Formats: sequence, C-alpha cells, structure tokens
Amino acid sequence: GYVLIFVIYFRRSLTTSPFFFFFYSEMIYYRLFWRDIMIDEIFIERLTKRKLSSIDFVYFLFVISGSFIFAVALNYIPFLFGWNIIFITGVLTIGFGFLIYLLLRRRMVEYEMILTNDNVSITRIVSKKIREELADFSLRDCEYIGSVTSERFTSDKKKSNFTINITSKRKYEICDDNWYYFASMGGYSCVIVFEFVPSLYKSFRRFNARKTMPYVVPVNKEDEN
Repeated sequence: GYVLIFVIYFRRSLTTSPFFFFFYSEMIYYRLFWRDIMIDEIFIERLTKRKLSSIDFVYFLFVISGSFIFAVALNYIPFLFGWNIIFITGVLTIGFGFLIYLLLRRRMVEYEMILTNDNVSITRIVSKKIREELADFSLRDCEYIGSVTSERFTSDKKKSNFTINITSKRKYEICDDNWYYFASMGGYSCVIVFEFVPSLYKSFRRFNARKTMPYVVPVNKEDEN
C-alpha cells in the first residue's frame, strides 16, 4: 500500500515540477518550429541555355571558311616549292582543326542559377565543362527584386557597378518575363537579369518581402520549374 502511494505521489509531483514543464515546452517548440523549417527548405535549380544569335552564325561561317582556306594553303604551298612535308603539314592541319573546334565550342554557354533558401549562386558554364562563378549573394541583401519593366530598373542599373545577363538571349528584352536582382556582393552592387518563373516568387517573398515587386502567382503555374 505504501509503495503504491509513493509511486502515485512521485508521478504527480514530476508532472507539476518546473523541470517537466521546461522539458515538455522544448519538445513542443522543436516539433512546431524546427521540424517545419527543415521540411520547408527551398531548393530551386534553373539552367538557361544561351541561344545562338545571327552574329554567332556569321562568326561560325567566318571561322570555318578561314580555317578551310588556311588548311588548303598550308598543304598546297609546300608542293609549289618542291617540299615533300605532307606529314608535318598534315599534323599541323589536324592540330589547327582541333583548336578551331575548341574555339567554336566556347560559344556554347549555359547559365546555372541555384536558390538554396535565401542564398543565390550563379555560374557560367562554357562547353558544358568549364564552370565560372559569376555571383553568390543572399536574397536578404537585395535592394530590389522585380521585373525589368519596372520604373526602378533604369536607375538601379545606373547605380550598379556592373550588369550580368543570364537570359537565353545575348541582349535581354525589356519584357515582363525578365526580372532582375539588384544585389550587393563584397562591397559592390550589381544588376543580374534573369528569366523569371513563378516558382521563384515564393523564395523572394519569404526572404525579402519588402524589396520584392508584387506579383500574382498563376494557380496553374505554381509548380513550374
């Protein structure tokens, strides 16, 4: 009988003690706050391929035509002087052709933009191999995020130290589909023009709502990526 009374008293005193309430409140805090944050982490990866312009096609035509003329001259001129060095000129032609191939591949450019919560990382990819980091900043440090058609764009561009274009076109268009970050990085400010999709807007509003342009997300494009 005394053992039963002691157990009942111990359980009752434990549940009413300050230690119990502190421990229980910490468990609730973890469940309702930290668990939700971990589940609601944001990760978005966008890869934009730069389209070839008419200038690029003219460049290709000029380089290929010039290379062909050079290769013919390199192999034909020695015969005019009676020099039989076809092996040497052949090796030089193959090496020159490989250099031209690498030169043309450098016109194939892609831009990778990765959003991990509030962090934005932008990388330039050349020939699908060479990676060059262009920018790394936080959405919280952006002075403005919005469309290039906004009234702020011209003034922000003048205030920035440089502009980065990561759209699919060599010269970005002034349209509602193109947005820009006015970001601060290491003491410099820059304007970064990119192709907007509605799935990005959630991150913008979550981490920098005051500096993000108002936008109504279409219901049928909420999950566009």
